[in-house]
Amino acid sequence: EMIEIGTAEELKAFRDEVNSGNTFEGKYIRLTNNITLDIGEEWEPIGYYHQENSAPTNENNKPFSGTFDGCGYEINGIYINTTDGVQGLFGFVKEGTILNLGIGNNCNITAGWGTGTVVGYLYYNSYVNNCYNKSNITAGPFSGGISGQLEEHSKLENCYNLGNITTGSRSGGIIGAIGTNSLMYNCYNEGNINSNNASSAHIGRNSGANKSR
Repeated sequence: EMIEIGTAEELKAFRDEVNSGNTFEGKYIRLTNNITLDIGEEWEPIGYYHQENSAPTNENNKPFSGTFDGCGYEINGIYINTTDGVQGLFGFVKEGTILNLGIGNNCNITAGWGTGTVVGYLYYNSYVNNCYNKSNITAGPFSGGISGQLEEHSKLENCYNLGNITTGSRSGGIIGAIGTNSLMYNCYNEGNINSNNASSAHIGRNSGANKSR
């Protein structure tokens, strides 16, 4: 089944459905246009990660598990201003795929741990391919220009980041933390990484990457 999204209203309605518990498993969602969200309205990510519980398997989490194809289009106007983690256009993705998507330079993202512009937390057989980011972000540990965390047999490839990243520690141009059995291929970063921790600026690996506190 294919679902087409071409307006900010349709994107928000799709987000609300995911966060109400519809994983869209087996469904194919594609953009038909560039989308500009209202930069004055705070964005709630597609795929909810419950802050109070650090386990990705927690039943309160509402992951996206379908395929989202940006078809080469760009999304602008993402405004996030929170201390919560797992933030981005997508928050929590489990067994999901995100393809061919651009995040434009007119976004304003300030958030906590595990933040990325495209997706906060890629978990369990999830896949990102051919995505880019142009916006600056300010975020907590385990954050990256494209994805915050990559865990449990997930893969990210053919992506690039041009945005600057301001972070406290353990973050990277493309991803912030990569877990066991996950892979990153053929990506590049041109953004500056401003950190008070010397262990940033590279793609780090950290066993505590999925703990929220």
